[in-house]
Amino acid sequence: MRRRQGEEGKEKKARRRRQGEEGKEKKARRRRQGEEGKEKKARRRRQGEGKEKKARRRQGEGKEKKAMRRQGEEGNEKAMRRQGEGKEKKAMRRQGEEVPKEDGRGKHGNYPHKFQDEAVQSVREFLNAIPKYNSHYSRQQNVNQVYLDCDLTIASLFRDKYSEYCKEKQVPAVSESKFREIFVSEFDIGFKLPKSDTCSQCEGFLIAINNPELCAEDVTEKKQQCELHLKKADRGQNMIASLTALAKEHSKEHHVIAMDMQQTFPTPKLTAGPAFYKRKIWTYNYGIHDCGSNKGYMFLCSEKDGGRGSDEVGSCLLKFLEITNPHRQNVST
Repeated sequence: MRRRQGEEGKEKKARRRRQGEEGKEKKARRRRQGEEGKEKKARRRRQGEGKEKKARRRQGEGKEKKAMRRQGEEGNEKAMRRQGEGKEKKAMRRQGEEVPKEDGRGKHGNYPHKFQDEAVQSVREFLNAIPKYNSHYSRQQNVNQVYLDCDLTIASLFRDKYSEYCKEKQVPAVSESKFREIFVSEFDIGFKLPKSDTCSQCEGFLIAINNPELCAEDVTEKKQQCELHLKKADRGQNMIASLTALAKEHSKEHHVIAMDMQQTFPTPKLTAGPAFYKRKIWTYNYGIHDCGSNKGYMFLCSEKDGGRGSDEVGSCLLKFLEITNPHRQNVST
């Protein structure tokens, strides 16, 4: 029993020693970690102080440079003022009168990025050479206003047309901003609105020609049909032009007219809320243009008086003939 108690006592003492050594090791580790943390904090403080010093130096240098620049600019301004005042005083003394100095802004002639006169002139020649159209409805109010095709823009003109023009003519080109400035400030050119009432056959031919699924033979056939269709349209336009010239020369014997029914419009035209839900009466306008005299005649009627059938059109034609031929007594169809 005593031996066992002695052995247990020895084991307890060994355990205590081990625990004591482990506690010492833990304390040593904590001390090391604390010292390392202190070193890290000190490094961070040093780095922060270094950054602050650098920032202060930069700010100080920037302030010194700004101050030196200001002083130099002020000195230059004072010197220029003195020179200007001295020149003015000398001129006034010579003339004997007090004359204000002429404004010299923009007249120094020092423009390092100025475009060449040949390049600016190339823009004017290009814009004068491209085909333009006059307005059909507002040409009397805007005599000088001309229009370009609706598929064009200022950017596409510069990118696709003007660049090729300069390469062909071998002349220097301007930038897009300068091209736009000349286009807007020196020329009265607009762009036509997209067409809203186009030929259905022409649109069908264009869709078929641009279809990638069609073979080359079908595309060629569609192109031939489209060309034939356009030739027929040109033939009709040429016939109208020749007959119009004949009617102008022999106005008493020949009449050439163009007829069209305007889009029906509701009457009255009100913007009030209750009127929006009310049923309006429809008004029809049948227009006849005399190509020989270049005069237009409008025949208005409401749906109460008639419709848009053949009888109403015939009545408008008879009325037109009575107006244009007052001396003829018997006018019939």
